[in-house]
Amino acid sequence: MIRCVAAIFGAIALVLAGCKCGSPGSSGLSSRPWTGPVPTYGELAKAYNARVDPLNRLTAAVVLRLDYRDEDGVQHLEQVEGRCEFVRPRQFVLTLRKVSQDIAILGSDPERFWWIELGDRKRALVGEHEKTGAERLAVAGVPVHPLDLIELMGITPLPLQPSVGQVAASPEGLVVTLPGRIGSRRMIFHSSDYRPSRIELIREDGAVAAAADLSKYAKVAMRGAGPEAIHPWIATDAVIVASGGTTHGHLELATPEIDPSRPRPGVFDLAKWLKAKGVEEVLQLGEPVRPQ
Repeated sequence: MIRCVAAIFGAIALVLAGCKCGSPGSSGLSSRPWTGPVPTYGELAKAYNARVDPLNRLTAAVVLRLDYRDEDGVQHLEQVEGRCEFVRPRQFVLTLRKVSQDIAILGSDPERFWWIELGDRKRALVGEHEKTGAERLAVAGVPVHPLDLIELMGITPLPLQPSVGQVAASPEGLVVTLPGRIGSRRMIFHSSDYRPSRIELIREDGAVAAAADLSKYAKVAMRGAGPEAIHPWIATDAVIVASGGTTHGHLELATPEIDPSRPRPGVFDLAKWLKAKGVEEVLQLGEPVRPQ
């Protein structure tokens, strides 16, 4: 089952490392030309950030459905459930469960990220954010970088420097291009509420490394907020496409919530995860290290 869960993430890691996933203009959603005035990048970034700034912390239940083709060409459908927990900018944990049992954990703290497998062979793969490129991710077996997954979910603010991004109207919609963690990030908008319908991570050679089609935007509950509070919106449905279109991950968020008391700090403590799950095999970018 862990191998099935890793299929979509593994495909993303491979395309980040060098496989092509289609042209930057390809999209699973219907294209709608942008017909209104074209904002400057500064205007768009300010409006976009007004929506996502409150999402500095987030918890949500998760349903992940996988549709992928294995090495023998056989199509598979799998579903797992879990929980997503996030504190901006780099604290992120996605726990995945099957039949009420944790089977895998993708996590990140300010300096490191990890992928913990809890099958017959329990092991953790750990790397440092600033020292791990896509090639090393793929070689080490880490399925996907958490920071890339956060970008595909569309919950991070845009830089406000006017010279950072480019904005252009196209037959697809309003297209915004700006630097990304692995090359550039491309976002497509269809309406002036600036909720992206598609986000693409593009390699330096121009190929789309991974893409997410975003839909079903919903207001995020804010625990303890007064009636005058402005609730942010988030896409509760994301279809992540990788590996030349042969792998699709359908990620659904249920009951997304902002709670000042959650997530608790221990959620992002790798040592606690290793101890709680009895993981003794820890690999640091392919090199075994002893757990703390």
